[in-house]
Amino acid sequence: MKLFFAILFLTITHSTFAQFGVSGAWQSFRADDWHQFENSQNGSTTSAATGYAASVNYWFRLKEKRVEFLPELSYGRHELAVDAGKFKHQTLSFFFNVNIYPFDFGSDCNCPTWSKTGNFFTKGFYLQLSPGVSGMKNNFENSLAWTDKTIAWAIGGGTGVDIGLSDFLTVTPFFKYHYYPNITWQGLPDVKGEQVDVESDVKILSGGIRLGLRSRKSR
Repeated sequence: MKLFFAILFLTITHSTFAQFGVSGAWQSFRADDWHQFENSQNGSTTSAATGYAASVNYWFRLKEKRVEFLPELSYGRHELAVDAGKFKHQTLSFFFNVNIYPFDFGSDCNCPTWSKTGNFFTKGFYLQLSPGVSGMKNNFENSLAWTDKTIAWAIGGGTGVDIGLSDFLTVTPFFKYHYYPNITWQGLPDVKGEQVDVESDVKILSGGIRLGLRSRKSR
């Protein structure tokens, strides 16, 4: 852990440009075993909970290669109505996003994407790795309210394209997918109102837009 933070500090101090950003996304939240547990009591099928996420992030990059880092804080909220009641899911997450630009990987230009030569897709297309951790608050409401809170680790990835509007503003449409294995909801009610521990994988699919603002020049 100490080595990780040492590498992170050195990476930040050797980057040339720093940038803050905000993102908004539509999300699909699937926890099939939780949702189907309640529906199975009523003989109905289920689908994903849907909702939104908003996040803030900080951008920096390696000096000589097109590998960029966007540590991110995110809040998401999702709902799903089923025959037995309503699910509500909230997440507060930290993701350490790593963007790799395969068509511009060898670039040593320490300038924003929009200042580089070439077409915008070659400069702006990236693949993303996105490990992280989330605090989850899960509610199921019928005549009563049933709540569970947990901490869950995620692995994820995605893709997007940076589109520079000026030397100070970048717009990035993106898609992401995060996977949380084997998350246990302690005390989910069955049809008799008895509390049961139910395990489910959680899968969150996101599609959204990031606005990046280049705010200052770092060391």
